Amino acid sequence: MIVPLVARGRTLGAITFASTAASGRRYGPADLSLAEGLASRAALTLDNARLYKESQQATQARDEVLAVVSHDLRNPLNVISLGASYLLKRLPQGAEGTSWRKQAELMRRSADQAVHLIQDLLEVAKLESGRLSVECQPQEVGRLVDDAIELHRPLAEARRLLLERELGAELPRVQADRGRVLQVFSNLIGNALRYTSEGGHITVRARREGRFVRFFVSDTGKGITPEHLPHLFERYWQPKGAREGAGLGLPIAKGIIEAHGGYILVESEPGKGSTFSFTLPVSEAPPAR
Repeated sequence: MIVPLVARGRTLGAITFASTAASGRRYGPADLSLAEGLASRAALTLDNARLYKESQQATQARDEVLAVVSHDLRNPLNVISLGASYLLKRLPQGAEGTSWRKQAELMRRSADQAVHLIQDLLEVAKLESGRLSVECQPQEVGRLVDDAIELHRPLAEARRLLLERELGAELPRVQADRGRVLQVFSNLIGNALRYTSEGGHITVRARREGRFVRFFVSDTGKGITPEHLPHLFERYWQPKGAREGAGLGLPIAKGIIEAHGGYILVESEPGKGSTFSFTLPVSEAPPAR
């Protein structure tokens, strides 16, 4: 009894079943049905293994190309950024140099955005391949929050927004990668600054919740519509009409927090602002599974 291995319209091979004359057994319809079911499952397993191998090879090839391209692009982009910064320092003040300064500032901002996008693409590649690593050490909650706020205070003041903190008393240290957590704060506070109108305020809070400390970034911005909330952490997703970024910041933040053993949430209502929150494990607590 020979049964073909067919999967997705392709014949991958065949399975041969045999019985000896001495056994006195003859195959019947029930045996054929059982053999066909076994062959179908075996064919799907073989085809899935082939597809998985091809996807792994494609992912590896993509990562290699991305690494080479990003390295080769960063050097000229850094040169452009440095050149634009040099021009901004040397161009004359006043009406004579206004138009030239605007062009130089545009060049610098565009180069910086391109470098940031390259870094985001590399981070996403690490997330997809499971290579995103965090080096956790005990961190003071107050210092983490203060550092995050000070990094964004100049931009908040330039946009006439109040950026403040509210911390609970005697918060324990958290087990975290400082650079990675500041990257998460940078994304959340940066989004709050972008979508909050002049005169609004942004608050960074923290409180203990069992084995975790939960951090909050709240704003008085325009809020997020209910239909957009389920898609916020999807890679490359952006609301219609968005012009900034590539939709990678929040997925990267989610991956970083999950690598710490925590999770990230969002609560929002149109016209009433948004609150993003994430958890980090307390340093004295056993590592989260």
